[in-house]
Amino acid sequence: MRRSTTGPANFRKVEEVTSVITPPLPVAVLVVLAANWFAFVATGTSGVTRLAYCVLGIAILASARFLARHGGSSWLQPLSIPPGSRVTIVLASGLALYFELLLIRYQASILPVFGFFKNITLLSAFLGLGIGYAKDHLKLNFLPITPLAILLQVVVLYWADLAMPPILNPVLEQKTMGLASVETFGQIIYALSFIGFMSVSTTLACFPLGHFAALTMRDMPAVPAYGWNLIGSLLGALAFTVLSALGTPPAVWLAFAFGLILWFQRKSSSVAVLSSLACLSVLAIEGYNPDGVWGQRLRLYSPYQLISVVFDSHQKPEGVSIQLHHTAFQKMHDLRPEGQSPSPNWQKAAYYYNLPYTLKPSPPRVLIVGAGSGNDVAAAIRGKAAHVDAVEIDPLVAWLGGYYHPEQPYQNPAVHLHIDDARHFIRNSQDKYDLIVYGLLDSHTANGSLSNLRLDSFVYTSEALRQARALLKPDGLMVLSFSLVSSEQGGKFYRMLSDAFDGLTPRCLPNEYCGFTFIAGAGVSSIQIEKDATQFMAESSSGVLPSTDNWPFVYVAQPQFPQSYSLMIGWLLVLTFVSVKSLNFGDKLKIDWQFFWLGAGFMLIETKELTELGLDFGNTWYLIPIVISTVLIMGFLANVLAQRVSRVSVGVAYFGLLLLVSLEAFFWISSQTSGVLRLVTQMSPLFFSALVFSLTLKQRKSVNQALSSNLLGAMCGGLAEYFSISLGFHGLAWLSLGIYTLAALLYLRSRI
Repeated sequence: MRRSTTGPANFRKVEEVTSVITPPLPVAVLVVLAANWFAFVATGTSGVTRLAYCVLGIAILASARFLARHGGSSWLQPLSIPPGSRVTIVLASGLALYFELLLIRYQASILPVFGFFKNITLLSAFLGLGIGYAKDHLKLNFLPITPLAILLQVVVLYWADLAMPPILNPVLEQKTMGLASVETFGQIIYALSFIGFMSVSTTLACFPLGHFAALTMRDMPAVPAYGWNLIGSLLGALAFTVLSALGTPPAVWLAFAFGLILWFQRKSSSVAVLSSLACLSVLAIEGYNPDGVWGQRLRLYSPYQLISVVFDSHQKPEGVSIQLHHTAFQKMHDLRPEGQSPSPNWQKAAYYYNLPYTLKPSPPRVLIVGAGSGNDVAAAIRGKAAHVDAVEIDPLVAWLGGYYHPEQPYQNPAVHLHIDDARHFIRNSQDKYDLIVYGLLDSHTANGSLSNLRLDSFVYTSEALRQARALLKPDGLMVLSFSLVSSEQGGKFYRMLSDAFDGLTPRCLPNEYCGFTFIAGAGVSSIQIEKDATQFMAESSSGVLPSTDNWPFVYVAQPQFPQSYSLMIGWLLVLTFVSVKSLNFGDKLKIDWQFFWLGAGFMLIETKELTELGLDFGNTWYLIPIVISTVLIMGFLANVLAQRVSRVSVGVAYFGLLLLVSLEAFFWISSQTSGVLRLVTQMSPLFFSALVFSLTLKQRKSVNQALSSNLLGAMCGGLAEYFSISLGFHGLAWLSLGIYTLAALLYLRSRI
């Protein structure tokens, strides 16, 4: 063994820590058996699947314990990296960002809870990468840990998906559609424990990638090394964007990453077998589709989400339905009178979809917001609409509707399909409509990768509804249906529609298909409604605030900082402390506090800008990679400027940064501002933040401590993002201004 190149102390330190953080075999057995017992009690069934995962879980935990206690010095070999290799820096940095984006999307595609709380994955990845960058003095090959951690994570994810009770929403104050909230103390413990496991395993998986990237930059001057790091990150983001755009499944994403990890270890023969076995095991589990064996479910990946096409046992077209991230989304109905026998469910669906055309018969022009797989479009055709603009954001959902829907609505020449974000289409449309129908927009699956905000939030704001109202003809009607999760939410819609129509009272009626339908526009007061819920919604509107572009939280009654969030954040902070202590290998973690606060401020301002840019350019799948790429390019340009121009001082850059953030804080850029002006005003602070980073980095000897502190700060900034629920997104500008001011004061203190 080649211990002499790194010193036996490093190996002993690693072995001691890994022995502590891996559970003894008896404890592992008890934990897995207890989890299975809990699943048995909760679901009432046992099954071969649960038994198989039980045995596999014990085997993996036992193997981890064995490797930690007996094999640390044999498989954690010294890592040989060519000094100052730009190609290696680019590849290692690209792999780190690629893997971060991969985990965010992968976890959300398996369990819906991570579709709502993607920041958990993001912040855990930041933590792992940050600690990895800080450990550049340990010249060991930690890369085998990544596929091993992913193997354990994949097993537990599929175990939870197939055999365990569903992971519930742990945040009580913010209701969700498609994900039940916890109700008992035991359910809270269960949800937080699972989220905690995923957080720790994500940190463990990302730690080796940050450590390897740090080693590649160790022997290069700080500022040039950071420039090559930015280039690699840009390429990693673009690579994942391309794979997502092509609709590839997770097995392809993982194979791409694992191939690069194995290539980095090509000269470490002692760990090649271990890494290869772990990689192949992950790909085998991920590539196995039990639903596909029976032919009753087809799993596809759009650029946004996992889509499951579910067939009935007879493979009949009218039995096709769509699930998004395992949550029921829409069944493709044949609602033609001759389509099938009118069962009670058929009658409920027919009443709901045909309602707008009983209110406005044979409308010349119809706009359908959230057209989905085509049920609303088919209703418009049956209602003799002359022209239908159907807006759907997910091209795969629309394609499935065009292929499988029994009424084939998208093939009708009167239908014009627009693949676009609904808010973006409404903002830019110049047409006038007799009828605007809001379909049942999906509630959570098309999240931005850097934000927990749901897309439908910006569709349902006072400003958005006012823009939609401007598209109506004088005698036009707006019909909006929503599966309300609380009476307060109904009151919120009532207030927003009242504001949009200048105080004209909307009408509301319950329907047995999806919840409630709101009707607004000319002549609504004369509409005869058998079951009128208007008065109930008017009373429910008391004490709730309408959603706005600044505060677009349609699932929250009024600004607040939920206590449940505090509990989850506290739990994540405890796990952060444990992870830092465990992965720090006995060393004291050195934090450069100026870079720490720069990272926190950058995360806040980036989240705010990314969210608001969706107002102008649409929250389509390509917005996030465009913004990430723009941020990385600006970082690279700032890095080049810092290297080439010696007259620009850190103080001047800080002045520009604080000035621009102050302008954002004092002057709210409304949604009516032109897209170009909004882009310039919102991206300028990010450029100056990157310039401050690069100029300050010139005064440091090592890029790795700066990046480590920056990533850990970004994690805290991500946690502070939740303050937007109480402060609004404009409030995040004030918060980032305070954080950047703190970083500037630290700089001034260092100059004294």
